[in-house]
Amino acid sequence: GGQLRAALYPRLRGHYQFQNQLILFPIGDRVKYSINVYGGASNISFVHIANLFHPRTLFQSLDHDGQGVVPGIKTEEGKWSFEGHTDRIIRVDEEALKTFAKLYDAPGTPPQQARLPALHTTHLFSVLEKFAQQPRRLGDLQEEYISLEMWHETNAQKDHTIRRETRFPAGAEEWILSGPHFFVGRPFFQTPRAACNTNRSYDTLDLTTLPDDYLPRTNYVPDCSVEEYASRTPTVPWSDEQGRKRKVTEFYRFVCRAMLSQSGERTFVSVIVPPSVAHIHTVTSIVMSDYFQLVNLFAAACSIPVDFFIKTTGKPFVSSSLLKLIPVLSSPDILLRGLIL
Repeated sequence: GGQLRAALYPRLRGHYQFQNQLILFPIGDRVKYSINVYGGASNISFVHIANLFHPRTLFQSLDHDGQGVVPGIKTEEGKWSFEGHTDRIIRVDEEALKTFAKLYDAPGTPPQQARLPALHTTHLFSVLEKFAQQPRRLGDLQEEYISLEMWHETNAQKDHTIRRETRFPAGAEEWILSGPHFFVGRPFFQTPRAACNTNRSYDTLDLTTLPDDYLPRTNYVPDCSVEEYASRTPTVPWSDEQGRKRKVTEFYRFVCRAMLSQSGERTFVSVIVPPSVAHIHTVTSIVMSDYFQLVNLFAAACSIPVDFFIKTTGKPFVSSSLLKLIPVLSSPDILLRGLIL
């Protein structure tokens, strides 16, 4: 959602967002599209339904009597849900757009330019209002952090920064992280098999049996000299006490999977990784000048409320603009929970 803009909102009467999971149109199954109904110009007032896979869900929602529990995106059997419910209907006015603008857009964005969330039920609107009341977001920290993709999986092989080679690394400096390696709060989640040629060629790790010095296999290793590899490694934008801009790999970092699984058990998958480790562009990392802020960000990102917030954006990928929207929370409890994880 969120691509409708200022001149359209006053005339909009219904915005129905679909995902092409059933291939109702001969385009990709992850493609989103919408059916929009317009009327005469007046005050902003329209209905919005997201996460639609079949038109029958829309008609059932408009005709529903309000009884029963709102169906989820999937059924208990793991299949896409087509059942409608009146609480799937989000009624949007200018006040609602003000809330959306605070949450999903740059500060000062007018309500009529707000992005629409992929909100599954009207009961969840009060949760968004709580998020809108948070005083700080990651984007407010400005020069205190840097986010980056590091090694592009294709381009970095072409210029011989990295090469495809599945093996156990000799040390952390040879470990190049990819998305399947980690899960929520768990840096050691899976290891590639010796022959890793599909996204299923991974084994889940048992944390209770791993030796203290264990590192999982890596699918990529450096493909140039140690000196050249270091010279190509990005640096942080701030200087240390000696006036030196240090390599990003000299820091503990927040990392997350770049692809967001909107229908998955968890959408926003993040961990903290130690120094020396690199990653390819299917992972996004954040380096922060303050480790307290780093742990606070990590603890918030692992929480179910922030995972829910990321789901409401409907975005398929992590971007720097999306990361800027994450609320920055700060309390001893949050810090402690992050450190325990």
